[in-house]
Order: sequence, then C-alpha cells, then structure tokens
Amino acid sequence: MATFKYYNLQVLPLDGKEENLIGSDGYKKIFSSYSEVVNKAFRERKLPTISHDLMNDMQFSFKKIEIKDQYAQGKLIKFDHIDRLVEVYTNDELYENKSEQSIASSKRVEFDFVFDFKKHILAVEAKQGLPSTKVLIESILSLLASTVTDEYASHYIKIIELTDASSLEKVLDEADYYKKVSVEVTFSNSDKLERGLLSLIDENSRENNIHTIKAEQKPPKDRSSKAISMVLMPLIILSTKLGNSDITYMKDNKEITYHMREYPVKKRVGRDSKMTDDDYYSQIFTSITNAEFTARTAEETNKKLLDEYKIEENYGSSSFNKLLKQIKSIF
Repeated sequence: MATFKYYNLQVLPLDGKEENLIGSDGYKKIFSSYSEVVNKAFRERKLPTISHDLMNDMQFSFKKIEIKDQYAQGKLIKFDHIDRLVEVYTNDELYENKSEQSIASSKRVEFDFVFDFKKHILAVEAKQGLPSTKVLIESILSLLASTVTDEYASHYIKIIELTDASSLEKVLDEADYYKKVSVEVTFSNSDKLERGLLSLIDENSRENNIHTIKAEQKPPKDRSSKAISMVLMPLIILSTKLGNSDITYMKDNKEITYHMREYPVKKRVGRDSKMTDDDYYSQIFTSITNAEFTARTAEETNKKLLDEYKIEENYGSSSFNKLLKQIKSIF
C-alpha cells in the first residue's frame, strides 16, 4: 500500500472579494492549461525546461497530467540530469549522453498525485525521496505560478499541508495551563462549518482585503493562562486545514510545545493486480475526502471546546450563536 500526504492548494483573489473565488471550474481550468504545458514538454523530451531546481543538482516537475471530470491525476518526478559518467580511479569516460532527445538520470523517483477540483486538495504519494514539506510546497508554487497568473491575473496561489486534527485532543486533555499560543489562518472558499467560523472571526475580512490572520496569546512573563482565549479558539479549529498553530503548555509542571505541522494527515491507499491506473487514481481521489475529514477538528474536540468556553444560546453574541447553531446542525 502507498502512503499519501495532502495539501490545501488555494487560488485566492488579491482584492479579497468572495465573488472572485474561482471555484471548482477555475481549478479545473488551471490544471487543464498546465497539463498542456507538461504533456507537451514530456512529448518533446524537454521536462528540464519546465522543472523546479532543487539542491544537489536535482530537479522536480510534473511528468504527466490527465484531466478527469472531478480531478486531475498523474505523476510528479524528481530527477538529476547528467551528461557524462567518469570512472573515479582511471578517469575513463563510462558514459556520455549525446542525444538532445533523452535525459540521463542516476536518481529518478516518481510520485503519484491527484488534485480534487472541488475541495482544491492535492494528494501526493509520500514515499522515500519526496522533498520535505517546505521544499515540496515551494516547488509546486513555482511550477503552477505562471499558469495561475495567465488564467487569473488578479489572484495568487497558497499551499498549506493538512494536519491531523486529533493531535489537538491530546493538547486539550493534557494542558494544565497555557504558556503561549500562536496561530495563522489563510482564508479559503470553504464549506459550511469553515464559513461559520470565518464569519465569527470577521464577517468583513474579504471586503477589507484580509487574507491571512496571525494571532498570539502570551501572558506576562512567568505567568500562564488557564484556557485558550475565545478569540483564538475558532482560529485553532480552522488551522488544521487552513493554517498552522503552535501551543506551549504546562503538564504536571513540565513545559511541552505542540507544533501542529508535525502531525500531517497521512492515508494509505491500496492497489491490487486487477486495478487499472484509472481505478487506482479513483481510490486516491476518494482518500482526499477522508483526509479532509481528518484535518477538521473531530466532533469530540469541538464539543470539548464548546463546553470549555460555555458557548450557549444566551451568550450575548449573535456571531457565537450563529456559530453554535451551525456546529450543532453538523453534529
């Protein structure tokens, strides 16, 4: 079975207006356009011309992209590009590539991928050789940037790795006090729960051209907080899919630091001998729904948060009331 990691790929409007969100048709358009670039480069044996440079003379690129009704599928490739091999002791030439129509590589690794147009989530095979999260995100941003600009000149692209929301449960269960809480969230064209949380934070964020919110809870020196503030609570719920959080807390007089990015969502996808490539990619596509669910704060965690902050119908905040009703409707 293969293991996959998941990345929330967002193409967002520079002016922040919700009506300028590109939707599933827009993501399909971007990948359809870019597939022409990739597939042409592959046919003409010119992948190095569209690849992203990595360290140690390695390159990273999409190798093949196929467009289906609901998703794009294909392969990513990491490779080096060598023209000569020389014997170390004798300096004799062992190999020379004289053909302009071929690429010689001593370190070649391919990774299956699927991109869901509606959820705008990218699944990438996480086997040995896959670049680190930071490098992978930088690479994909670089590869897609020109196509995004060509198709949507007033938009930009941002990628965030999905985090396993259950990792938050341990923090909530263990923490006696909180020393420091930092969170960052980037807005997205999101589902009902996420839209409700976003409206709680700031209903006019898009209109005010606010794309990213960073917040920090830090009590005075040598002090701790008994709870995470209500201001940060919805941001932390969102950050498993739309951002990142760091929480330093005390447990039995011991200081512990939780880094959300250390708990990426991972799913296993199996393939038997009877499966066609399309069947296999369909399985990967299905895993994206499961990954998205894992990235959302689990039901029990939400209930703990609601109980902890005693958010009730008579709390006195219409935004909180609206949020509570939306969460209850989902649960």
